[in-house]
Amino acid sequence: MTPYAKKYLRNALFEHSITVLKAGETRTLASGKVIGEGDYYADLRLLTTLPEALKVLSETITEMLPPNTRYLGAVPTGGMTTLGAVGSTVIDFDYDLADTLKLFYIRPEKKGHGEGKQVEGWLGTDGRAVLFEDVATSGGSMVRAIQAARAEVPGCNLTHAICILDREMGAQQALAAIGVELMPIFTATQLGLKKAA
Repeated sequence: MTPYAKKYLRNALFEHSITVLKAGETRTLASGKVIGEGDYYADLRLLTTLPEALKVLSETITEMLPPNTRYLGAVPTGGMTTLGAVGSTVIDFDYDLADTLKLFYIRPEKKGHGEGKQVEGWLGTDGRAVLFEDVATSGGSMVRAIQAARAEVPGCNLTHAICILDREMGAQQALAAIGVELMPIFTATQLGLKKAA
């Protein structure tokens, strides 16, 4: 990540997406954990729906993709805007990657109509696959998505996950347990954020 991107994204996170909860305020995270006064809440959809932030973010993710990445996916809905932006960015950023990168997303459950798929788009077995999610907490949604992808596309090489923010509440360990490396752009510690107890 370039120094500009790091500074820009850090400032944008604090300006638009991260708030410290006040007395009486609570939020329920996707993991089911309830946080309250003094904890931070990160609504990264506010970041990923700003065009300039999305451009810097998509360039950063493109730079982070491990060698031989052929497929990039997301978990709805947190990663969907960013997934599309990365798809557009690679055209200008890395011509070779643009020629080979395909996108996919993993539904929370199989469709009840059509082909009844859970994995939509392009996911194959002929290259590395990477999953993107905006925030990683316990890692539960990413683990479920990866397991669904591996079940629907046996032999897919889904080895890495990228997130904007790792809350450092178990996602890295949960993903490592299924053979996936978590690559956060920022961790809670790097941003000086208090970890929820």
